[in-house]
Amino acid sequence: MRHKRSIKKAVSWWVGVTALLVTLGCSLLATPAPLYFPTPDITLTEVFSNQEPSPTSRILPPITPSEVPAVQTTSPTAISGPIEPSPTVTPPAVAQNLRGNEPVEAAYLAQSPVIDGDLNEWKAPSYGMHFVVWGSGNWTGEADCSGTVMVGWDEANLFLAVKVRDDVYTQPASGAYLYLGDSLEILLDTNLEADFNDKQLSSDDYQLGISPGSPLGNRIEAYLWFPRTKEGNYAVEVGTRAAGDGYQMEIRIPWTIFNVKPEAGKYYGFAVTISDDDLTGVAAQQSMVSLASNRHLTDPTTWVDLLLNRP
Repeated sequence: MRHKRSIKKAVSWWVGVTALLVTLGCSLLATPAPLYFPTPDITLTEVFSNQEPSPTSRILPPITPSEVPAVQTTSPTAISGPIEPSPTVTPPAVAQNLRGNEPVEAAYLAQSPVIDGDLNEWKAPSYGMHFVVWGSGNWTGEADCSGTVMVGWDEANLFLAVKVRDDVYTQPASGAYLYLGDSLEILLDTNLEADFNDKQLSSDDYQLGISPGSPLGNRIEAYLWFPRTKEGNYAVEVGTRAAGDGYQMEIRIPWTIFNVKPEAGKYYGFAVTISDDDLTGVAAQQSMVSLASNRHLTDPTTWVDLLLNRP
């Protein structure tokens, strides 16, 4: 009797286990409930909108001139993109030129000169431009490219009287590309005291190009490359004439172009540079000679000082 009861219990246990396995098997074979995921649009939008953007380098747009002449590949002097103003450093207060060299003195002109390219009426000091700061391999001597400059001023204008030695005159370029031909470049730091030690261009630094014309005396123009926010052609009065071994220029530049109210006895950063092209009909900047011996366009500390003499 006891043996029969044990057999019944074992059978009941196996039946229970079998029923459990069958139930589990059916559950596993059944279709599972779907898991919820947001749609891709919601995921991308919500996830990325709630994250801080990663820092990226600023890519600035290049100059887009309205007219591009045929250009020989050279390294330009013009700025190819804007440069943000840098923090300024106040220099020691000294009542002398700040760069440690002899300043260029601008004579006060009680009477404005006639802007016709005739320099005989000028009585201001003359300063040489013969330091080769670009294209020394193309420069063959002072007869190839060199010059002198006299500077004057009054309350309304900055004046320049320039004599250039140049054995071949050619100016096939214009607008933003006028430096790819015989031309003049003027650099002016209008706030020298504020950024005396600053080795980068800032918003108070100006780069102005002057074309004597194509041919000489025709289609004269002035183009401001920097600051980029003010870039474009400007009304500047220029008188030119041929002068034996080169050409002469008289230039009247309104101070308003530089956003300056001039002050007698004040110093400004300054450089005047001649671009030379000897390839007739080909736009190219072959060499540059400057008033500043170590002139670098983007480093105003390599320019010289301009002192506005008192009336």
